[in-house]
Amino acid sequence: MKQIYAAIGLIVLLVQSLWANIPGGGTGTGANVTLTGTASSSATSTISNGIVSIVITKASAEIAPINYTFNNNGTTQTLNVVAGNPNTGKLYWEYGGFGGNACTYSVVVDPAVGDATHAVGDYAEIALLSTSTAAGEVEMQYSMRRGSPGFYVAAIWRHRPQDAAQDLGETRTNIYCGSIFNWMSVDSVKNRLFQATGTTLAVPTAPKECTLWGDGIYQGRYEDKYKQGVEFNNLHAWGWSSVGAVGKNIGLWNVTASAEYYNGGPLKQELTCHLAACRT
Repeated sequence: MKQIYAAIGLIVLLVQSLWANIPGGGTGTGANVTLTGTASSSATSTISNGIVSIVITKASAEIAPINYTFNNNGTTQTLNVVAGNPNTGKLYWEYGGFGGNACTYSVVVDPAVGDATHAVGDYAEIALLSTSTAAGEVEMQYSMRRGSPGFYVAAIWRHRPQDAAQDLGETRTNIYCGSIFNWMSVDSVKNRLFQATGTTLAVPTAPKECTLWGDGIYQGRYEDKYKQGVEFNNLHAWGWSSVGAVGKNIGLWNVTASAEYYNGGPLKQELTCHLAACRT
C-alpha cells in the first residue's frame, strides 16, 4: 500500500428554496474566496467565500467554527453551525496509526494570487501534513470555491519506503454539530427526529454501544450507532437538518465525492449519523 485517498465534501445547504443560496458546487459568481492566517505565527487559518467560513487549527487539521450566511426569510443572517454558544462541535480526524506529529501547514492555491487553473478569488486550497519517523504520514486538504455553500475535504495516507509494516486502523473524519440540528437524514428509513437529550440505560449483555432509552420520544427503544449504518453502494449523502417551529431551516451534510476509496466491497456497511449524539 503506497497511498490511500479519501474525499468527503461537507456541504451546508438550505432546505427552503425561496430565499436560499444556490445548492451544489461553486457557481462562479459571488464574493471572492479569501484565505487568512497564512503566517507561520498564526495558529489558525480561515477560508471564506461570503457564504460559508471555516476556521482550521493548523496543528491538528481540525475545524471548530463553521459559519454560514444565508437568507431564507427575507433577511440575511450568519449562523454559527459548528462550535460557539449555543452550538458546540468540531470536525476532527482519526489517522489510523499513521503520522502523529503536529501538522505542517502549506498553501496550495492562494485565492489572492490564483494559479494556472484558477482566477484570482475563485478558489483556495490548503494542505496540512502529519508526519512520523517510521509510521507513515497523513495529509489533509481543505478547499473552497467561489459561490459554493460548502467546502471540500480530501485526505491522503502514505506508506513510505522507510516506514515499518503497519495495519490501517480507523481512518476517518468525524464532525459533531450544534444543538440547532434536530433531524437526522441518512436514507428513506433512517430519516427521523433526533433525540439530543434524555436518559439512556446500559444493556448488560449487549455491546457497550447499545443503550435503552429511559424517556423521551424513543422511550423503551434500543439504540446504538450501528443501526444507522448504510451499505457503501448506497452511501452518498447524510447529515442533519434544523427543522420545525424553532428550526433554522438549514442542513449540514456530508456528501461523498467518490466511492473509490471505500474498502470491503459495495455491500459492506459503514457508520453515518448517531441518533443520540449530533455526530457523523
